Amino acid sequence: MIAVSTEPDISVVVPTFRRSAGLARLADALEAQTLDHARFEVVIVDDCSPDDTEDVLRALAERVSFTLRPLRTARNGGPAAARNLGWRSSRGRYVAFTDDDCVPRPEWLEQALTTCRATPDLAVLQGATLRPDGPYPYGPGTVYRETLRPSPYFEGCNLVFPRAVLERTGGFDEGFGWYGEDTAAGWAALEAGGEWVFDETAAVEHEIVERPFRWILMMAWREGRLVDVAARHPEVRRRAFWRPWAHRPSNVAFILGMCCTLAAPRRPSALVGWLPWLWLRRPRQRSLPASVAVVSRRFVEDGVVAATMVRSSLRNRIVVL
Repeated sequence: MIAVSTEPDISVVVPTFRRSAGLARLADALEAQTLDHARFEVVIVDDCSPDDTEDVLRALAERVSFTLRPLRTARNGGPAAARNLGWRSSRGRYVAFTDDDCVPRPEWLEQALTTCRATPDLAVLQGATLRPDGPYPYGPGTVYRETLRPSPYFEGCNLVFPRAVLERTGGFDEGFGWYGEDTAAGWAALEAGGEWVFDETAAVEHEIVERPFRWILMMAWREGRLVDVAARHPEVRRRAFWRPWAHRPSNVAFILGMCCTLAAPRRPSALVGWLPWLWLRRPRQRSLPASVAVVSRRFVEDGVVAATMVRSSLRNRIVVL
């Protein structure tokens, strides 16, 4: 008697936290996949959500036609820990990662699997991340992801790794917590050897949301994690940053402006040093009150980024502004 393998060709791993309302939308998108449902499985890992995520996942697992296995972390440890629990519990030869605020296109898994199989020496496959179609009233806190070409940040909303690569690298570094863990995982895979492939046909859509200013500042502070990533994976400084010593030109312009402010009591003309920052961060608003509000928000945001970059540079003994 010939044994028939029941292992899926590809596993989908999704970390989730306190977003139970969007899980049905994700499940529907996975239900619509053109890949035969017997050829993939889905592992959704609840990172100790305080809402009804457990109940929602249990109900979804009973109604979908594909294999859906809900898991729950022992404690809230961030997406790295949730993703690691997910892929280590999965069975596919390839592991695809997306997020709970994404909607995979119907061809996502079929296209990804085709590209993976056509690349014997694959280290990491990065798919496109798109904005949803249609108009949206963009505001000061509008947030979305859009990746239309190879991104050295390896955003975790659309990545596929061979299982063998994850086993060699350990997957996602849980020391990064809530920022930079996907970037580090992508570069660790490349350093382990193999090809980096971008496939625009393996696409997901990322939702557009309006975030409060405190969330913007929280993410600005977490940006310092990129210095930690660069310290462990030096190629990031060359491939991802504006310069090896600066993540973005606006960071340099802000610090220049602050230095000029310190010199202004003795030389007031030094304040012209703010002009590069004002040009780089100029608003699109036409009215003066709206422009002042936007510039004020960006000043505070860039101040937080400057502080965390300096702090992380000192901690890692490298210079990245």
